[in-house]
Amino acid sequence: MTTTPFARPAQPAPAQPVRPPLTSSRWFLWLPVPATVAMALLLTQAWDAVTTGAADLDPLYGLMLLVVYAGAAVMGLTSVVVAAVLSASAPATRAVGALGSVLVTATFGLGVVGLSAWSNATEPALVVSTTAGAQVVWEVAAGVAVLVPLVALAVVWLVDRSRRA
Repeated sequence: MTTTPFARPAQPAPAQPVRPPLTSSRWFLWLPVPATVAMALLLTQAWDAVTTGAADLDPLYGLMLLVVYAGAAVMGLTSVVVAAVLSASAPATRAVGALGSVLVTATFGLGVVGLSAWSNATEPALVVSTTAGAQVVWEVAAGVAVLVPLVALAVVWLVDRSRRA
């Protein structure tokens, strides 16, 4: 047997099982749907709070709720389609899909909340309402509701990263 000055190649370590990221849970794909419903319900409460004190309010002002519901319907249907399509996907695809879905929900939801808050604050018939300002709590709650999925996903992602490190 001859000796060689070169070291023998090291044997590869046995493969460790790869765990999918926690953010790939199907639960995160569906999380934007209840957030959207909560946003619509909270904005309805905001609308009720500000219009209660408005005297002789034209019924056409109720169309603002139609805008809120239309925005919520688009957000909700988009979330349902994304969740249904990606539920059977690979874990990495589900994780990216969940991130995209919660980002779209947060962005579009804050837009709807902002539009509602701006219209309630600048509409002359509502500014003179005796309950003007009572809607702010409900609008803030609606803004928080659409951010909950994003915050939940971020927390789980950070926990998962710290566990893997």
